[in-house]
Formats: sequence, C-alpha cells, structure tokens
Amino acid sequence: MLAAKRVERWAVVALGRALAGWLLETAARRRYDLVLPVPFHRANLAGRPAHPLTAIYLDARPAVWRAVPLDDLAPPLLVRRHPQSARRTQSERARWRSVRGTVALAFPTRLLRGAQVLVVDDVLTSGATISECARVLLDEGGAAAVDAVVLARQPWRQRG
Repeated sequence: MLAAKRVERWAVVALGRALAGWLLETAARRRYDLVLPVPFHRANLAGRPAHPLTAIYLDARPAVWRAVPLDDLAPPLLVRRHPQSARRTQSERARWRSVRGTVALAFPTRLLRGAQVLVVDDVLTSGATISECARVLLDEGGAAAVDAVVLARQPWRQRG
C-alpha cells in the first residue's frame, strides 16, 4: 500500500488486479448498480502524478466494467468540496468532525435513486470518510444501500 501511495506502477497494478478479482468474485454476486471510489481534491495530490486510489480503481476498471458497473469518473459522481488537511495526529472524534460536509454529489442525478452502491477506499483509519460518502449517497442521492470495501486497514494505535 505504501508503494501504491507513491503511485509506483507495480503496486498500482497489483492492487488493481486484487480489486478487480474481488469485484468479479464478490461484487458481481451482490449486484451493485454502481461502484465508485472515495473522491479526492486535486490539492491533495502532494506532488504525485495521480491519486493512488484513482489509479488503482482505473487499473481495475477494464477487467470488470462489463460485469460490474464501475463509474468511469468522467465526470466523477462524488467530489471533495475542499482539500483535506493531514489527519494523522487527530483523534478519532476530530477526524469525524473534520470530514463532515467535505464530500458532495458532483451533479444532480437520478442514477442513484434506489441504487445499491459500493464505495471503494484505499485505507480505512476511522471510517469517517466512507461514512461521509455513504451519508451523501443515501441522503442526497437517494441510494437504497451503500456498502464499502477497503484495500487496507490502518491498525489501531494504543495510547500511552
């Protein structure tokens, strides 16, 4: 995952293939109406040529798009309203507060009404970002259900 965060091609391809395999095996059986990645803000590229999750997602798309309806991101369905500052040192409560209102629908659409949606994220730390994406898709988009899949889970850290 760390190599993918640096957008090293081998890591992006490996994770893209893992995601594609999982989508073909699991997501196709669940019959999602739409699969989309957690959005990013351009200011959060941090000198990288692409956002790692977007690179992984788009690498997986050609292998699965006929069986699983992945958003083609042109334009993206979900967007970040403003850049997200680094949250590494924030408490879990502060993370949840800082994410509220940062994700929005890019445009009004009926595509989401009653839809079963799968959201893909690269790393899960507190769950705040995925929760905010789900809130927007359910409350503003009218989705029937939102599930999530993450490629890596940040281990909990013990204080003290």
